[in-house]
Amino acid sequence: MEIEKDNVCDESKTGGVGTALYAAPEISSSCKKVDIYSLGIILFEMCYKPLTTSMERIKILTKLRLPEIVLPEEFSNKKSERQVFLIKWLLNHDISKRPTSQELLHSEHIPPPVLEERELQELVRHTLSNPQLKGYKYLIASCFEQPVAPAQDITYDKDPSALTVCKPLQVYDYVKGICEKEGKASKYHMQNYLIIFGLPDSSIHLLINLLNSEFEITKCISHFQMITKKKQSEASQLARQALQDLKLICQNAVAYGVPFEMVVSPGLVYNIQQYSGVIFQFVCEIKKKNKHNSMEVVAAGGRYDGMIAYYRILVEQANMLNKGVQQSAVGISFSLDKLVQAIQKEQSDDLPKMDPVDVVVCSVGFKQMVKEKTKILRSLWLAGIKCFLIESTNIEEIQEQLIELKVSHVFILKENEHGTVRVRSWERDR
Repeated sequence: MEIEKDNVCDESKTGGVGTALYAAPEISSSCKKVDIYSLGIILFEMCYKPLTTSMERIKILTKLRLPEIVLPEEFSNKKSERQVFLIKWLLNHDISKRPTSQELLHSEHIPPPVLEERELQELVRHTLSNPQLKGYKYLIASCFEQPVAPAQDITYDKDPSALTVCKPLQVYDYVKGICEKEGKASKYHMQNYLIIFGLPDSSIHLLINLLNSEFEITKCISHFQMITKKKQSEASQLARQALQDLKLICQNAVAYGVPFEMVVSPGLVYNIQQYSGVIFQFVCEIKKKNKHNSMEVVAAGGRYDGMIAYYRILVEQANMLNKGVQQSAVGISFSLDKLVQAIQKEQSDDLPKMDPVDVVVCSVGFKQMVKEKTKILRSLWLAGIKCFLIESTNIEEIQEQLIELKVSHVFILKENEHGTVRVRSWERDR
C-alpha cells in the first residue's frame, strides 16, 4: 500500500501530540516567518486567562488560527490596543505582512530593554571611543536618522541672522582685525601696543628682546630673576610655576634618553585657543636642492588642560560625568610632508625597515583592563615581538580589525578570567 508524503505530514500535525495549534499554515513551505506565527499563539496564551479544559483551549486557538483571527470578546475589551495589535500582526496569514524577528525587535510596539543610567553612559562612551566598531557607525547613523518635525524643517532657514550681511567698509574692518590677531606681530606693532600702557622705552626694548630670544633652562631662570624674586606679586608666582614646569619637563626628557637639544623660547605662541600650559615645537635641519640647509618645524603640540576643563563643565551639566575629576592631556601634530622630505635626503641603507605587526593585544568586556594589557605589551616588546593595542567589545569586531590590519595572532583578556590570557591564531584557529 502506498502512502503519500503530504498525508503523513498532515496526520502528524492533527494528532494529540505535537505543535499543531502553534504551527503556521505555510509550515510545509519552510518559510522563515513560521516561528513568528508560533510566537503569536504563545503571546496570546500569556495574555489570556488560563484555560481550564482542553476542549476550551482547542476551540479558542482554532478560531484564533482562522484568517480572520477571531479573538475572544472579553480579551479584546480588557486588553490594551498594543497587545491586540501585536497578536494580530504576528498571526497574519499574509506572509509578506507578518514581521521578521528584526522588524519585531525594532518595532515601537515592543518596549526597549531597560538599562541603568550608568551602564548606558558607559556603553555609549565605549562605543564612541573607537570609530572602527560596528556600534559606532550604527549609533551615528541613528542620530542622523532622527525624524524632524515638519514645523522645524520648514522654519529652519527663516532665522533672521542668516540674512545679515556686512557692508564693504565693515568687511575691511573685520578682515583687518583678524589679520592683526592671527598674523605675525612685528616689532613695531608690539611697541605701539606697549606704549599705550605707559611703559618706558627701556622696558619695552627689554621685553621685545626677551620674547625674541632662546635660552637653555638653566640660563632662563637667571633671566627671569627680576620677576621671580618678588614673592607677593601674581606675576612672580606664575613665572616661578612656569619655570618649575619647564625644568621638570627637561629633566624627564633627559631621564627618558632624549638626545636632542632643548631650549626655552618665551615668545613661542602657537594655537593659544587650543593649548594651555606648555607649548612645544620640534625643529630639524632639512637639506634643500640648490639651497642652504634650513631649520623647519616638523612637529608641534602642547597641553589641552584648559580645553578639557571647558568641555567637562558642559558634560557635567548634562550629568554624564562625575564632578571634581581633574584630567590632563598632551597632543602633538606631525608635518608628514616635511618628515618625508627629510627622510628622502638620507641614504636608503641607513633607514630602518618597517616590518609588519606580529601580535595584537585586546580585551573583551566593558572593563578596560589597562594595567594588564600594558604588562603584556611591555613583555612582548622586550621579547622583540612587534605588537600594538586595539579596542573592541566582542570577538567578531576583533576578527574584522585583524583582517583589515593583516595580523594573524591576538592576545585576548577577559574581565572574568583574572590572570589568564587567551592566544588565538586566525590562520590555525588555536
